[in-house]
Amino acid sequence: MLLNLRCSAVCALGLSLAAGSAAADVVYSDTEFATSTWGFETLMAGTGGTSAASQVGGGNPGNARQLANTVNGGGSGEIYGFSRYGTTNAVGRYDPVVLGAISSVSWSIDSQWLTGLGGQGQAILFGAKQGSFVYFADSDITGSSGAWTAHGAVGLTAGSFQPLSAGAVPPLNFSATGAPIRFGFIVGNSGSFAYSNTVVYDNFNVRIVPSPGAAGLAGLAGLRGLRRRRARR
Repeated sequence: MLLNLRCSAVCALGLSLAAGSAAADVVYSDTEFATSTWGFETLMAGTGGTSAASQVGGGNPGNARQLANTVNGGGSGEIYGFSRYGTTNAVGRYDPVVLGAISSVSWSIDSQWLTGLGGQGQAILFGAKQGSFVYFADSDITGSSGAWTAHGAVGLTAGSFQPLSAGAVPPLNFSATGAPIRFGFIVGNSGSFAYSNTVVYDNFNVRIVPSPGAAGLAGLAGLRGLRRRRARR
C-alpha cells in the first residue's frame, strides 16, 4: 500500500509539471565569428560563382564575418554562401527529439557593404539545415550604402521556410520527431554578367521558442524513471 501511495504522489507531481512547465528559450549568438565556430558551404545555379568567408576586424563593434560573392559571367549565374552556426554537437545544434518541438524562431543580424558592384549589395536570408537540405526564410537585401543595417524577423514557424534548392525536398520539420537543425545565414548574388560584392556581418542572434509543455514532458519522463527504480527495491 505504501508503494501505491508513493506512486500516486509521483504521478500527480508529474502531471502538474506537464501542465504547468515550459521549456526555456534556446539562444544562439555570436559577435566575434571565430572561423572554428562556423561551418560554411556554397550552393550555386546556372553559371554559378564563388563565395568566400573569413573573420575580419571592423565589426559593430569588434570582429565580424566577411562574405565575398562573385557571380560568373556568360549567362545567368547564382551563388549562395551558407554560414552555419556551430561545428560540434555541443554548439549550435538543436535536436527536437531531445530539446522538444519548436514553436517559433526569431533571428537578427547586422550588415555593412564594403566593396564591389554595389546596387542591392547581397541578398541576406535566415538559413536552416536539416539533414542534407538547406532552407531559408526572411529574404532581405543589404544595400550598398556602407552604413550598418539591421535585419531580422520574429515568430517564424516551420512553414515560413522554403528549400533553397529545387527538386523533391521535404518540408522543414520543427516537430519533436524532427532531425537535428543548425541555423545560420545565407548570402546570395545573381546576374547575367560577372561582378562581385563584399559585405561584413555582425551580431548574429537566434532565439528558439520550444513548444509549450516540452519541459513538463521531459520532467514526467524523469519521474517515470524514478518510479521504476522504486518499484525494483
